[in-house]
Amino acid sequence: MVKHLIIKSLKQILVTALFLMGIVSVSSALTVNLQSGVVKKTMPDGKVVRMWGFGRVGGAITVPGPVITVPPGDTTLTINLTNNLLVPVSVVIPGQAAALQPVWVDSLNNLTGLGARPNGDVTSRVRSFTQETAPGATTTYTWTNLKPGTYLYQSGTDPAVQVQMGLYGALRQNTAVNQAYTDASTQFNKELVLLYSEIHSQLHDAVALGQYGPGTAMPSAIHYDPEYFLVNGTPFSYGKSPVPTPPINPGEKVLLRFLNAGLMDHVPVLQGPVMRGIAEDGNPMANQLRQYSLYLQPGKTKDVLIAPAKAGYYGIYDRRLIGLTNKKQAPGGLLTYLKVASVTQHALNVGKAGTGSGSVAVNSAPGGIDCGTNCSETYNAGTIISLIATPDFGSKFIGWSGSVSGIDPTITVIMDSAKNVTANFVPASPMRVVQPNGGEIVLKGSVQTISWEYNGNPGSYVRIELLRNGSVYTIIANQVPIGSNGVGSFAWTVPPQIPSVGQYTVRVISTSNNNYKDVSDNPFAVQ
Repeated sequence: MVKHLIIKSLKQILVTALFLMGIVSVSSALTVNLQSGVVKKTMPDGKVVRMWGFGRVGGAITVPGPVITVPPGDTTLTINLTNNLLVPVSVVIPGQAAALQPVWVDSLNNLTGLGARPNGDVTSRVRSFTQETAPGATTTYTWTNLKPGTYLYQSGTDPAVQVQMGLYGALRQNTAVNQAYTDASTQFNKELVLLYSEIHSQLHDAVALGQYGPGTAMPSAIHYDPEYFLVNGTPFSYGKSPVPTPPINPGEKVLLRFLNAGLMDHVPVLQGPVMRGIAEDGNPMANQLRQYSLYLQPGKTKDVLIAPAKAGYYGIYDRRLIGLTNKKQAPGGLLTYLKVASVTQHALNVGKAGTGSGSVAVNSAPGGIDCGTNCSETYNAGTIISLIATPDFGSKFIGWSGSVSGIDPTITVIMDSAKNVTANFVPASPMRVVQPNGGEIVLKGSVQTISWEYNGNPGSYVRIELLRNGSVYTIIANQVPIGSNGVGSFAWTVPPQIPSVGQYTVRVISTSNNNYKDVSDNPFAVQ
């Protein structure tokens, strides 16, 4: 009887085990509903770039598109793409197998067929690597036998243009929860996506104005000259926070997923902890590499693990130094900071007060304050921050109050406790001297341009005075036309008899409204 019960129990255990194995072996599928559309991005220098991007249906269009996270164990991915652009688009995932249906065009740029090259048509070329989604339509794209790893998803139609316009995003899948691949050494505590890309604004403007293609000023993307370089869709500026991450604590293993959706090579280098390379293009490395930098070609993805031992801010930048500007303004571009949190954190809150207006931003690394969109940030204890106040036209900065004080527009804040800082602005003259505004060397006998800006209605004429050591030395000109569209200028021939000794400034004042006047911010020299 006991033997019979034991055998019966074993049978039940075996059946249960087989049932559970069956559950495990059943593949799961993820469905993502994406849309394509137009979005505008403002660069740090104020340039507004018209882009194309992906977004979830019902959500915002972004560049890059939303990160697609496939749960561990899922073997099938379906993307339903709704196209809100005026041109056909598609979706491909380099590195993931799929049944592609290329779209071919002949020498006259007419559609010739799907799938294999049309028989006998030696002039045909591929316009799209897979079936396209027409404007206003929705198409389903499916991948089976998914491989875990890090991948780009992007438009497969006219990729030299459409990927540059912003139709790209990151896709990731782990083998198990907090484990990238089957090797147990790829376990991690936190993960972070770092997607690199570039913007050639001339191409974007040409596409937006319908001036791209054969017979136009920009017939192709062959003359590629990007001015902006992005990490996760944003060029570096001090006003931006470090790349958003879950709080990283010293000693934690962090998986960094690097992707390059641009058309240029980049060499990310991590200033500090050593990186352990574990995969390339979603393929695990048989021999994991210890490195401080990695070579990231266009379309390439690489996975590395780091384990920072100490709290701090660790810079990641392009070692080639090619992408470290925002339209030639440095620092910028492919630069960001990973924050490894100290035990003690302090909050910095910045406010603005007074009847004037202006902006406040961090002017040092790490960043985080750009008052207007983000007026607070939390920093590691002991972090030293530099803040700069910039008054708007028609306002004047008069000083700091709160946790720190001073009248210099740039101040240093040591984060040894929570800080509340206020920048105070008051109204100022609605006229501003632009040139000379301080620091110039003006040569006797030369012709110098004196220029100014104004708001409102200052009258028709201005008087221009030369001040020496704060007092009027001579009147340069009377009854000078105010200018037009808020800008005026005057060509000044510098007299040779002016003494070389002294601090000189220029004052511009309306002849009919004394409220309109301004003086050079700082002295210039006459030689």
